[in-house]
Amino acid sequence: MNSRGQSLVEVLVATAMGAAFIVGAASTIAPALRANTSVSEIQIQAELGREIAMNAQAWAASGWNKVLAVATGSANTYYINASTSPFSAATGTETVSLTVNNEAESFVRYFYLSDIYRMANGAPSSSATSTSYDPSEKLLTVVVSSTSSQAPQASYATLLVRAASNASPVSWSTLTHLTQSAAGVLTVSNLPASTTLYASGTALSSVFDTGVASGSAFDSLAWFGPLTNPTNTTVDYQVAMSNASTGPWTYLGPDGTAGTYFTAGGAWTWMSPTGSGLKALSGYRFISLMLYLFTDPTNLITPIVSSTYLTWSP
Repeated sequence: MNSRGQSLVEVLVATAMGAAFIVGAASTIAPALRANTSVSEIQIQAELGREIAMNAQAWAASGWNKVLAVATGSANTYYINASTSPFSAATGTETVSLTVNNEAESFVRYFYLSDIYRMANGAPSSSATSTSYDPSEKLLTVVVSSTSSQAPQASYATLLVRAASNASPVSWSTLTHLTQSAAGVLTVSNLPASTTLYASGTALSSVFDTGVASGSAFDSLAWFGPLTNPTNTTVDYQVAMSNASTGPWTYLGPDGTAGTYFTAGGAWTWMSPTGSGLKALSGYRFISLMLYLFTDPTNLITPIVSSTYLTWSP
């Protein structure tokens, strides 16, 4: 975890520097290139490639859900529209016209994204074989070519990394067949005038406002409880997002469907969306959780939830 955190900090610092630089870069690079007619086409391609890479870093920093919404693979090409605030990704390629050595020259540039996977030792990989998908990173490949045959097509690659997640505690507003202690610990309630428990109980969270009007991404949730919950008991969660604090709410599991659940294992279990769930649970401002506790088949033993945290990113 420490090495991953250091890497994230380093990239975020670089991203912040890139975002600051790019305020003036878009308006200064092209005029400078026009004025210096001795700059070779290869050097120009490198500058144009660096510019689009830095613009892409600023675009990603403005909201990771935008990055997740972009189709991956070399067949899906994009360029950065720097005339909008914040920057946006447009489909296709961008043509930049410059004067080089007193002659008009056109350059075509674009980028595409590739998924990143992690091997068992944590090393990144572009192959899905025997590795796990990493939703927090994308490989950015920039391609720049000239209409002249003097300079070959040039490609450049760098990483886009999601901004650090925000962690927030979850509070519960509506309990059904659950009991909450003064310390906030949740357990399944007893049936009226009985030592037998209800078979299950649910808790609806208070609505959490990320404050991101353009939409945030749900990253993960953490369940805190005993090192191991009693045998044959279950702790499940589902997550819903909306752009209004009143909903509508559709509670989903990790794959983005209503038929699956984030199932807690031992204490300090972190659970994250996967596959289609990454897109289904992003792009919204408000978050709501539903918690399900299931007792053992005898209805005599209850699972225990001490606290719950959710993480999200802009």
